[in-house]
Amino acid sequence: VTVGQRYYFADQQVTFPGVAPRSRNTTDLLAQVSSQINPKLRLASGVQYNTDTHSLARANLGGTWREGPGRLFNADYRYTQGSLNQIDLSAQWPLAPKWHGLARLNYSIQESRLVEGLAGFEYNAGCWSLRGIVQRLATSQTTATSAFFLQLELNGLTKLGPNPLEVLKRSITGYVPSSEFATPNSDLAH
Repeated sequence: VTVGQRYYFADQQVTFPGVAPRSRNTTDLLAQVSSQINPKLRLASGVQYNTDTHSLARANLGGTWREGPGRLFNADYRYTQGSLNQIDLSAQWPLAPKWHGLARLNYSIQESRLVEGLAGFEYNAGCWSLRGIVQRLATSQTTATSAFFLQLELNGLTKLGPNPLEVLKRSITGYVPSSEFATPNSDLAH
């Protein structure tokens, strides 16, 4: 648990050009709580509360369920007053022996639109892996771009095709390539 607020005992003497000096003697109240509920579940929450207007400026609430490498589900809610109201779900999960599914949905409730969507698979044959990913990313209020990645990895040698690993690591918190943890017959053994 963390709580913080800054108090100013003197008027602001220096500002950036064109920026008015602060008019408050305190900052917003910040609070954060995080906990490892059990070995598989972690929850975290944070708020920024404006004590002058008695309003919530920002908030986030999220959690991760992790049963082991390649078995995770993330859920997050983010809010910023007047500009952001989003849910974000992502997962990496075994579908069958050697196969993992990958997904992310980042949706703006305020704008009623998809911010980022991602779906894909990984196949791990032991000495080689294959990844296929489709991603859709909003680039403005009315436009979006799509990308497709197909990569063949010859474990310990090379990777052929566009590299989706950075996209996956950024999009799915806790993502680990199946080639780094799985053996061909162990994906569903747990």
